[in-house]
Amino acid sequence: MDSATTEKLVQVPSDCPEYVRCNAPICPLDAQWHQRTYHAGESTCLFLREAMKAGADERLAANPVFLELGAIAVNWIAAERIEANRRTHAGMPRGRGDHLRAVLAAADSGSSIEARAASAERLNAARKPKNA
Repeated sequence: MDSATTEKLVQVPSDCPEYVRCNAPICPLDAQWHQRTYHAGESTCLFLREAMKAGADERLAANPVFLELGAIAVNWIAAERIEANRRTHAGMPRGRGDHLRAVLAAADSGSSIEARAASAERLNAARKPKNA
């Protein structure tokens, strides 16, 4: 396999399509994310939230970058769950537990990606010239 087929589309936070508008303090693309802190009520990564929702595979498969970010998010969440359980069993504070709970809670809410797509469709429909 050549390097072009194995190279990842997203490797650092600035590769994420949400980078400019994102204000989440913890990014799964940040190599130093373990050193970041999250305070209850702060934003969470769109792709961490989306990966937890029903139908995520289909929604994220529409875009290769989204698909890759979804896979990264699923792996990140699994690793974070393991770490939270390890810390709990060791009698240690859960650390980033508030962040993980906020991400997991998003599974019950609607998809931001679907909402944006619907909004774009409405905007495009409104912009279409009316031929009489």
